[in-house]
Amino acid sequence: MAPRLPYPYATGIPFQSNRSPVVGTRGMVACTQPLASQIGLDILKRGGNAADAAVAVAAALCVLEPYSTGLGGDCFCLFYNASTRKVDGINGSGRSAAGISLDHVKKVIGPNATELPQTSGLAVNVPGAVAGMLDTLEAFGSGLIDRKTALEPAIQLAREGFPVSPITAQTWSRSAEKLKRISPNSHDFLINGHGPRSGQIMTNVNMARSLEIISNEGKAGFYQGEIAQAIVDAVTAHGGLLTTEDLANHTSIPVKPIRAQYQGVEVFECPPNGQGLTVLMALKYLEEFERTGKIRPFSAMVPGSAEHYHPLIEALRLSFVDTRWYVCDPASRLPPALPAEETLLDQAYLTRRARLFDPHRRMTDLRHASDGRPLPGCDTVYFAVVDGRGNACSFVMSIYSNFGTCIIPEIRGSCSPLTNSNSSSATVGFALHNRGCGFSLDPTSLNALGPAKRPYHTIIPGLPVVSVAGDPATMDDGELLYCFGVMGKFMQPQGHVQTLVHMLGFGHDPQTALDGPRFRLNLDEDTVSIEETPATATVVADLERLGHKVEVVRGIGRHDMGRGQIISRTHDEESQRFVLTGASEPRADGQAVGW
Repeated sequence: MAPRLPYPYATGIPFQSNRSPVVGTRGMVACTQPLASQIGLDILKRGGNAADAAVAVAAALCVLEPYSTGLGGDCFCLFYNASTRKVDGINGSGRSAAGISLDHVKKVIGPNATELPQTSGLAVNVPGAVAGMLDTLEAFGSGLIDRKTALEPAIQLAREGFPVSPITAQTWSRSAEKLKRISPNSHDFLINGHGPRSGQIMTNVNMARSLEIISNEGKAGFYQGEIAQAIVDAVTAHGGLLTTEDLANHTSIPVKPIRAQYQGVEVFECPPNGQGLTVLMALKYLEEFERTGKIRPFSAMVPGSAEHYHPLIEALRLSFVDTRWYVCDPASRLPPALPAEETLLDQAYLTRRARLFDPHRRMTDLRHASDGRPLPGCDTVYFAVVDGRGNACSFVMSIYSNFGTCIIPEIRGSCSPLTNSNSSSATVGFALHNRGCGFSLDPTSLNALGPAKRPYHTIIPGLPVVSVAGDPATMDDGELLYCFGVMGKFMQPQGHVQTLVHMLGFGHDPQTALDGPRFRLNLDEDTVSIEETPATATVVADLERLGHKVEVVRGIGRHDMGRGQIISRTHDEESQRFVLTGASEPRADGQAVGW
């Protein structure tokens, strides 16, 4: 008899990494699931570019990490074109129902409610991920990989099954009871009523069927027809207001990234309604702190010390106090005119605000630029792909909370319903996100819930590009340096800033940057969490003397400190060739693979 697998794995995973960076020259993929990394690499080997591989990875992750991402979620993409040396992006987030209103929501959930219920149909906006994936392929792909080729590996995974990895199994199992409570179709994601254990084979033939429809029919197969109707029926049954017209009218938005220089490197982020602006503002504050002599260069500091953490914490607090007020759907801003990202990144404004920083004490009574109060204070997948020509695709995709709303639409009246091996009904095989929870229910907020509106979005891809010449005002001629991101709701901009400081401030390689201890601002509680290290007691005491409220995170709790992926591209002067160096998050099951 074959030996039994060790179910379940221990929950006290220390996240100590002994990984070396992965190197290659002809292509690289870094993501949270090794099977998805291999799928992306296979696409590169077939002649696809970074965007082609990214779409294949995105689809595979819908199968492999359905609690984090899925066809029922949203996505954002940044693409660096090595030929033109320009960065472009796609905003794949969806709008709220055209028929929704704040008055209606208040009547349903109560006049004093401050946020939408996470499992309500009211929290479901149009899922933008499918359109975002296919638009990425069309806008940035090589033309050598069609959508059927890009989606086929994910279809195969869903139909034939895959072994679930250890940390994935732990996170998945934590949502089992919620799934069963909310959805009669929870069997799509459970085995005998529980989440799959590490090493168990998980199948989802209903998701395979949805992917096949998209493969054959493109965006129309998702935003029209039986999948769209199933989504509307499910949302309506849970109190939501989405219509088939809302889905049919959905489009992605091509975007020009916003950017700022830090340590001589141009850093690109997606513009609002994403929170990438937080990253750029924080990096500029750090430069200002150093320029004015308030802090030493990071190269002179000890990584993970209070001296290292304090300016980063304060720079991010200064940034969040503005961005959590001003970031909203740019298309729905109301008069009077309000500061846009260009204003908030203006050097005169940043210089003035940076004067609030005290290297010896935590700032108090922070207010945003209009002198009001900030708003009171997930799950996502991020992956990076760089091909041998130097094209890079930085891609992030999410359904927000674990399994989003936990609403799993069911296809009614199907002539020949496919059933999951764990299922007794024909469903779409994916859960719907709850991105509507990103709206404010304060009618005075710029980000107030309203009809056909995109909410404040937490997911952000990143791309730093080195300037080589030309006009710094346009900066369209830079060589790619990093394709990177760190996922995890409001941890995402914090992770971006911390990993960039590790690499550009401390001079760490990508894997060392991801391995390093992190802190997390808990925006609701106005506290700071730090990861346990041998120096924890000293660091906590030092931060508390500065006025911070600190808690220590250890074991599986480190999963909430963000999960990052990085690929760097450097030039070897001896061979005159470019070298790719990849790194994957030690707090997840992922892997960087090179060719």
